[in-house]
Amino acid sequence: MKGHSDKEFANINFNRLTKEMKIDLKAGIPHSYFSEYASIKVQKPSGQVVYNKDIYGDKYQNAATQKTSVEVGDFIELTHKEGDTRATLVNKENNKQEKIGNKIIYKVTNTGLEKVEK
Repeated sequence: MKGHSDKEFANINFNRLTKEMKIDLKAGIPHSYFSEYASIKVQKPSGQVVYNKDIYGDKYQNAATQKTSVEVGDFIELTHKEGDTRATLVNKENNKQEKIGNKIIYKVTNTGLEKVEK
């Protein structure tokens, strides 16, 4: 995920084999023109939220690396105020790229991530 001047403020890596998602947050102010700017959420099919990170564009963010377990059936929701131009999902297995738009939800399957229609 990128912010002001296309500077990366977060990188998310989902490994379907280890069933782990690694969130690498970069230090800095993502985009001073926005308050609520982006979010990352992992949710069980029951609705229980197991990971939630709200990213505020106008607040300093410390560098941090966080990991969370992700299981088949879980949902990964990504939001970004400028997601059409500054947030891209890259499938490292086939190098396919997809812009996330303002909000996208994926369901974790045995074969990877499946986009869920809103």
